[in-house]
Amino acid sequence: NGNPARYLAKVGPNVVVKSKGILDLDIFDLRGNSFKAEKGATIIIGSSDGVNNTSPAAVRGLGNLKNYARAIEDSVNLVYTAEGINPDNPNRSFPYYHNYCTINMGDNSRYIRRVTVSQGATTIMNNNTGDSLINILSFHDYVAELTAGQTYTLEVERESNSGNRDLKAYIDWNRDGDWTDTGEQIASTNFNSSTQSVNFTVPASTPEGSTQMRVIYRSNSSNNSPCTSSNGEAEDYTIVVRNPNTNISQNMGNLVPSTINSLTIHSPRATSQVNVSQALNIVDSLKFTSGVLNANGNNISLAGDIVVDTLNPYNQGASTLTFYKGKDQKIRGNNAVTLGAVTINKDSNDIFINTNTTFAGNTAVTSETLINVMDSDTLTFGNASALTSGTGGFGLNRMIKVSGTPTLSGVVKKQFNNAAGNQSFTYPIGSDTLYNPGFVTINGTFSGVPSLSVQLNNEKHPARLNDLVINKYWTVAQENISSLNSS
Repeated sequence: NGNPARYLAKVGPNVVVKSKGILDLDIFDLRGNSFKAEKGATIIIGSSDGVNNTSPAAVRGLGNLKNYARAIEDSVNLVYTAEGINPDNPNRSFPYYHNYCTINMGDNSRYIRRVTVSQGATTIMNNNTGDSLINILSFHDYVAELTAGQTYTLEVERESNSGNRDLKAYIDWNRDGDWTDTGEQIASTNFNSSTQSVNFTVPASTPEGSTQMRVIYRSNSSNNSPCTSSNGEAEDYTIVVRNPNTNISQNMGNLVPSTINSLTIHSPRATSQVNVSQALNIVDSLKFTSGVLNANGNNISLAGDIVVDTLNPYNQGASTLTFYKGKDQKIRGNNAVTLGAVTINKDSNDIFINTNTTFAGNTAVTSETLINVMDSDTLTFGNASALTSGTGGFGLNRMIKVSGTPTLSGVVKKQFNNAAGNQSFTYPIGSDTLYNPGFVTINGTFSGVPSLSVQLNNEKHPARLNDLVINKYWTVAQENISSLNSS
């Protein structure tokens, strides 16, 4: 019968993702009567529109156009991949994948037997349709996956080789819901044999995402419209365009509950964006694998770890990230991370800095919590960051704790403004059961972003005059300071 290399699953009309179940939507929509993701389920979302629970027809992601029940329970795992976009067609309706213009083809004696899309010797899609009493066929579950800038072959086989017929084919490259734009007609040729082939090239600038192809076999060539009825047959297919050079801006969508178990940003492109649209409470982890999360002023409360495995993954803006919950929380991963305003307000347990971390905004430690900076890692407070404590101030139970291992102990850095005048900072640092803070006031000549770094070492100073000194010293390093008056 012929099989495509890729096939969209038909599910529903009601879909439930159970706990520990995984649903990967890729860039596609899920439509039907109802949808529910239960606590503990994982939903992987690639469509630029995210997941939505709204009407009318322009809904995508987890959209259906009949306004039936859709729900994502608290404490699901959400993975946003910012993979692609879907056609912007406000008139599409259930059950069709997209509601493009209808076309009424007559005369069942003229029909398409097979449609194939290939590249060289590789068959990408192959659909043997045969004869049908329906003269417009929606094969949206058949997918031809193409790459922007590359050339492919469309081959159409008809019912016989008799008669002078016509072949037209269209792809909605810009996804505006029609096939009338320049370059969207990919085939217009006489059809005098049983099989006709045409080559076409995907425009290099086509963004990644899904769209639609229409293939029309007519008894004559007098009509170029993809929407005008005539004798013959028309078939619609799903086209997926992959483009590694596309940056996608993805919205999380309004179906996201305020409390989720985990949030992972995992785009195939490091610079694609995922946009938060509401305040979030994350019970477990916030993980960055690839791509950028824009908080857009929405506060995030986190009860688990931050895992950073990509560069510059978080644009926190004016929002606040709050660490809470009575369990140890880590900032860890293979890459450094910059956070904005941070509040630490935990019932118990500690924070562990396991990768180079910057708190660029104001930092408030309102609970008796230890911030543990692990060996060889640095905690930086930006030049706009004021470090404050709650009632009781910093001390043995509320401090930045380091191991004190000579030359390896965690480093605390403060960046200052590049301006004249006194600037002060307290390094609330300690090790083991001792609180050994450092206080500094500077006024000097600066360039770039000036900073002072402090490392606490639990041994006698290597340049000591004698051994009648404490078993502790502080190493201070500077950047972009050419002269300094300090105390």
